[in-house]
Amino acid sequence: MRHRTNGIPAVLGIDIGGTKTAAALIPASATPETEIHLPARVPTPAGGGAAAVLAAALELAEDRLTQARAAGMDVIACGVGSAGTIDGNGVVTHATDALPGWRGTDLATAFTQRLGLPVTVLNDVHAWALGEARHGAARGSRLALVLTIGTGVGGALVRDGELLRGRNGMAGSLGHTPAVLPPNADADRPCPCGATGHLEAYASGPAILSAYHARGGTAPDLKSLATARHNTGSPDLGSLPTTPHNTGFPDLGSLRQARHNTEPPALRDPAETTDPRNRLGVTGEQAGSENADPLAREVIREAAVILGRSIASAATLLDPDVIVLGGGVTGLGELLTVPLIETIRRYAPRALDSVPVRLSTLGAHGAVLGAASAAMP
Repeated sequence: MRHRTNGIPAVLGIDIGGTKTAAALIPASATPETEIHLPARVPTPAGGGAAAVLAAALELAEDRLTQARAAGMDVIACGVGSAGTIDGNGVVTHATDALPGWRGTDLATAFTQRLGLPVTVLNDVHAWALGEARHGAARGSRLALVLTIGTGVGGALVRDGELLRGRNGMAGSLGHTPAVLPPNADADRPCPCGATGHLEAYASGPAILSAYHARGGTAPDLKSLATARHNTGSPDLGSLPTTPHNTGFPDLGSLRQARHNTEPPALRDPAETTDPRNRLGVTGEQAGSENADPLAREVIREAAVILGRSIASAATLLDPDVIVLGGGVTGLGELLTVPLIETIRRYAPRALDSVPVRLSTLGAHGAVLGAASAAMP
């Protein structure tokens, strides 16, 4: 029997990713401006196999449930966002090598038995997209194309605040479509899903870093790649933000001029934009990317062009109200975003010129918030 209290009804959200597992509570009466409570995260023990990953997620969920009840919350349901393709029964039907052995994991049964709560399970990118549609950068849109560029390239479609899953739960999965490549590009790069030539094989964080190393680059990780300079001993600019906030981003709400100009769009005062969610760019710390290592700039630009061509094709097919980008690779800032937006506008039809391209506003909590939102009665 479900534990009852006289406290405020709340929903537990869980996000199981390839590198971290996160959890938090949100009120069951959540509004677009709702706040999360009792957030926590632990590393995902992917190297230990599916059993270890599931055990870590269940332990974190049980701990948050205990803490919530101690704080007087009445937890009424749990939503779980997980890497991989999820069927209607909450079972992982497909997964990449990021979580070895994850395919076949019955998340719904495991969480229901452990927590004693009604459980809703969905793909982690779907969860994040739902969070953005109900609480973030895509709020108020009729049709949103939401993409995350990080360890992989994920995507989702949200219409009127509800997910469009498709028959097999793959709707919006742009990362696992054939990349729209420039002439003479290698069309057979292996994708973690087992296929070749998918967008994820060219535009994900590991793909960008691998291409950089293949050409003799020495930066050890994506953060170092973004801040690489000709000289050594450059100052540490801190961790790359998943979603920059309150900085001088370019207003990309409408970039008709990008189709005709050969120069990158100029930075504008944030006060000039009519919707702050339309700002896409970099933090002040990253604005000096003109000093970046030429090899890093070249590799990132090539990935941005491939990504932009694929997004332009998807936007033409879907005609969305908004395109939302998230994930750690967006922390590369204008090294990525300027050529990316340039490419989208160059290859998309003029009718799509007014479609805004926005950065996620929910950041690291997006999937948790969306998963909890999906589980609300």
